[in-house]
Amino acid sequence: LFEGGGKQGKSLPTDVESAAPERMAQPLPTRPSVAVLPFDNINQDESQATLIKGLSGDIIFALSRLTELFVIDQMSSETYANEAVTVRQAAEDLGVRYIVKGGLERGGDRLRVTVQLIDALEGEHVWSQRYERTIEDLFAVRDDITRRVVAAIGLQIGSGDPSILADNQDISLESWLLMREAAEFANEPSPDNLHRARMILERVVSMEPDLVDVRVWLSVIHRLEVQMGSSEDPAESMRMAWREARKARELGPDHPGPHTALCNLYVMDGDYDQGVAAIKRAVELAPSDAPIVGTGTLTYFYAGDYEAAVKHGRIAMRLMPRSYLHWVMQYTAMALQVLGDMGEAETLYRKILATDASPHWQGRALQQLALVEADRGNDTAARRYIAEALAAVPDLCQSMLRTGMPMRDPTALDPWIETLDRLGLPK
Repeated sequence: LFEGGGKQGKSLPTDVESAAPERMAQPLPTRPSVAVLPFDNINQDESQATLIKGLSGDIIFALSRLTELFVIDQMSSETYANEAVTVRQAAEDLGVRYIVKGGLERGGDRLRVTVQLIDALEGEHVWSQRYERTIEDLFAVRDDITRRVVAAIGLQIGSGDPSILADNQDISLESWLLMREAAEFANEPSPDNLHRARMILERVVSMEPDLVDVRVWLSVIHRLEVQMGSSEDPAESMRMAWREARKARELGPDHPGPHTALCNLYVMDGDYDQGVAAIKRAVELAPSDAPIVGTGTLTYFYAGDYEAAVKHGRIAMRLMPRSYLHWVMQYTAMALQVLGDMGEAETLYRKILATDASPHWQGRALQQLALVEADRGNDTAARRYIAEALAAVPDLCQSMLRTGMPMRDPTALDPWIETLDRLGLPK
């Protein structure tokens, strides 16, 4: 089916400088670890950026579903998109053994994709392939790359895993590109962006109603519109969020997305046991998907299992060593704070402040640092943090803890609220 210079083994060039475990920024995982770097846009054609990013993203997502692999999240890999980086540097930055890199060139309906797998520890090319196909073969190329990378690492996609390559196998290229465009809007949630994403996805559903990922995204967007206060009819939006999540699960019971969407809805509804069960299933289905594992951090925090919240947060952060899901960092730090580990909690709060966090997460981190200082008996520093938090988020108040954090135990955060009241945070 596929043409071009595919090779395997040590006959390939060995001009890669070896990475060293002792130089790695993160400890090397015990299971095979891999990062898929952004594919090069050979044409330097910005109109192909969504297609190229989507191709590498689909490969990462499929690999992240294999329990035998440790896969770096796309958000961290994408930090190299406009950066010249060597294989050794990327492996040491990300703490992985294997690097996948490649490029895509398009001319009309013709497509050329080159890809290679490199063992950074040995400094050896393990496998490479060049595909000369048409644009209609993009998904077949994607799945072949995934299979061959897994095989070259020495693993196999077993009989229980075929769905990782089949979640959207019948999707048209037009719908796939539209879904990717909508996801870009939804990943930067604002009322306008959520509305744009929803309009795009509803168009896709009208063309292809049985796509799992599209239904998942619609559920997420309906929920976020309620949470952000932009829904004109919150009750109807929540009904739609539930409907789309359940439809997604019906279409893809072994896809992690529907279970994650349902988890968030169960927690909002106060059904913590169902929420925990849903996120457990999602993590089983995608153990290296950082946002899914990170959702476990929130779920377990709200359910009152702070040890589990910290465990999931640490895994999620390890999967994205060069990017930041600030909500994962925040909830991991809060769980540590509840457990009495003020030192690690403080480190995470300061990391949030040192990165490009939104004013919301900066304010939340400053608020929690005030509680850390108050716990140490340093009320002067604590009140200074409260002032800085209010400068970042002028409407920050105590009620955000009570109403904005759906805890299983409604009294769980009372000690924090009492302290914040004493420090001058508005009610």
